Amino acid sequence: MEEGLRESNPVGRGRYTPGRRSGGQQRGLVPRLTKLSWIPGEQQWLSVLEVAKREPVRSRLMLALAYDAALRREELCSLRTDDVDPAHRTLRIRAETTKNRLERVLPYSASTGVLVSDYLAHRARNSRA
Repeated sequence: MEEGLRESNPVGRGRYTPGRRSGGQQRGLVPRLTKLSWIPGEQQWLSVLEVAKREPVRSRLMLALAYDAALRREELCSLRTDDVDPAHRTLRIRAETTKNRLERVLPYSASTGVLVSDYLAHRARNSRA
């Protein structure tokens, strides 16, 4: 435009022209910065675990499963008892609860397996009452 080769600017003012990397969506010229997630240090983890010891078995199990299998909040809250296989120490995450709509089977640790057994026994006792 300044050199007289074009009469109009081919790039809209304040808009980025979508390409392959942007997923076809328009975005502003100013980049959106995202911070990394907060990761607790060793002392902070010990504090979390100390508090978790005083929680009911259900809460301790949820914390252990979330940590072992890196579950998202929706995946954790949507678990059913038939999604847990104590014999093989695996957890089935159903496709309808995942972010990418793909089902996956995840292992969990032996210590979490103890919590699974405790929780299932606790649940069986309370359902009969």
